[in-house]
Amino acid sequence: MPRLSLSALLAALPGLAAAQDFAPRWEVLGTFEATVEGTDHTLYALADNEGGSDFVGVTEAGGFTVITVTAAAPGAGGQPAPPYLSATIGPFRDAPGDGAGIEWREGETAWFATSDSGTRADMSDVDYDGERLSFTFDAPELVALETDEDWNFIPVEGVAPVSASGTFEGRVPASD
Repeated sequence: MPRLSLSALLAALPGLAAAQDFAPRWEVLGTFEATVEGTDHTLYALADNEGGSDFVGVTEAGGFTVITVTAAAPGAGGQPAPPYLSATIGPFRDAPGDGAGIEWREGETAWFATSDSGTRADMSDVDYDGERLSFTFDAPELVALETDEDWNFIPVEGVAPVSASGTFEGRVPASD
């Protein structure tokens, strides 16, 4: 019989308690443990049991796979609330991490480490077996972006870049 140490159990309690702060409508699919600008965050990827949308998705087209994960904090009334963290992995064929992007949203600002921002997000330890997904990410520079009148991304003047790193572990819901 597996045994859990008391320290491991105590370390898991804050995350478990926060996951329970979501309304019954929301099912927790996975957890991001992230550090953004030196502040630790635990955010949750969710499934909407009423609306049918998930915060974890896999798109496969033409031999390419793209995995997207978005996570939020528990908010008022048990609803998802900012900050939000999104990771996109792919498109890749044989080597996960060929393309990667991280997005951090807090307040009215969104920071990106993507091809649009010109900065890089590195993914490592990517493990996806069709049901479970885990990875580690490091984005040393996320740039605040907004869109102009032509919907092109442009840097937000006067907003400093942020850094983010962390891990995700969770499950991928079965596709319909």
